Amino acid sequence: MSMPLLQREISVDDTRLMFLEREAEADAGRAPIVLLHGIAASAWTLEALIAELPRERRVVAFHLPGSNLPDSATLSDVSLQGLARQIHDAVHMLGLPRPVML
Repeated sequence: MSMPLLQREISVDDTRLMFLEREAEADAGRAPIVLLHGIAASAWTLEALIAELPRERRVVAFHLPGSNLPDSATLSDVSLQGLARQIHDAVHMLGLPRPVML
């Protein structure tokens, strides 16, 4: 039985950053996998990929800021540098040690 895919939210620099998360089925000490979607996509477009990834790894798929704004207050620095900083900070806040980034 696979772990459920949960939608969660974290606040990074006053920006709400939504992500999908699937916990690892067993603590095998394997590096977590972090997924980033492309332009005109969302974290949900990665759902089929997440289902195929190894069950012993925690998987987090971030919904990048600016891709589907629920309100204008969530717009932040969407430059490449700004997005990289937000993802770096979110990875640290979620306690994802040395993740595999895709």
